[in-house]
Amino acid sequence: MDTQGSFRSADTGIVSPFLQDFGPFHFVVGRSELRKGSLVVPLNGQEWRLLVYLVSHPNRVLDRSEILERVWGYGTGTATRTVDVHIAKLRHRLGESKRPVHILTARGRGYLFRP
Repeated sequence: MDTQGSFRSADTGIVSPFLQDFGPFHFVVGRSELRKGSLVVPLNGQEWRLLVYLVSHPNRVLDRSEILERVWGYGTGTATRTVDVHIAKLRHRLGESKRPVHILTARGRGYLFRP
């Protein structure tokens, strides 16, 4: 994993790598850009914030309530499928719908980003 510089999101307070490669993807936080080779992978605002949060916490299981609180600003105890739906959309954008490589499910615990 290549990392250069850092970036702090005003919304979440997350300190993230400015530039990071994972698999075939090139992730540039400062430009809000995700590339796969020469192609830009289109992400909406919420998908982008979710990916920034996941990439900022590699190899760590993040439970749904933590993601809801940090990415969406929801309080603890909120029951929603929002995280699951957005994870599925993000996997689709990465081309990993059927066989996730980078955003993995930790059954009964949450999600894990593996660079």
